[in-house]
Amino acid sequence: MHPHALAPVCRITYLRFMEELNPIQKLDLVLNYFKKHNKIFHNLYEVFQNLNGITVTGIAKNEEPKVIALEDIDMAIGKINKDGYLYAKLDTPPLGSGTAITHYKINFDGFIFIGYEATKRISDDENTRLENLEKHQKESDENMNTLTLFLVVIGAMTVVIELVKFWRDSQCCNCH
Repeated sequence: MHPHALAPVCRITYLRFMEELNPIQKLDLVLNYFKKHNKIFHNLYEVFQNLNGITVTGIAKNEEPKVIALEDIDMAIGKINKDGYLYAKLDTPPLGSGTAITHYKINFDGFIFIGYEATKRISDDENTRLENLEKHQKESDENMNTLTLFLVVIGAMTVVIELVKFWRDSQCCNCH
């Protein structure tokens, strides 16, 4: 049975909610699910049903469930697993009784991970800080170049004045 067939009442909410979540928020939604349910392994369909507020009968558990597509949950679990935050356990059924199902459980690294959105925010803050630092460094370099030019001009003027004094003094001494 297709998972979306379980929630016909959730279709409108699904469309609205999916437009509101960006990929990073979807990752955090799935990651937080595993943090909240950290004692047992869950397969993709259990995560789908629980995140969408769907019971086995297809009736919503709450009045306005937040719905996330099965494909998005599958991609999020894949990414979170690839990043090393989940244990994966393959349950192989007896011969001829169905397909193998992978179950997932959060590991310690996943449990203490602050989340993808927080990590992105920290990264964005760090990038902004680096950009500001580069901007200030460039301004400082320009100011240093201006000061250096000013000192070179002052130094050259001092040399010229001293040469003129020396030439004038030598001209006066030659007259006598």
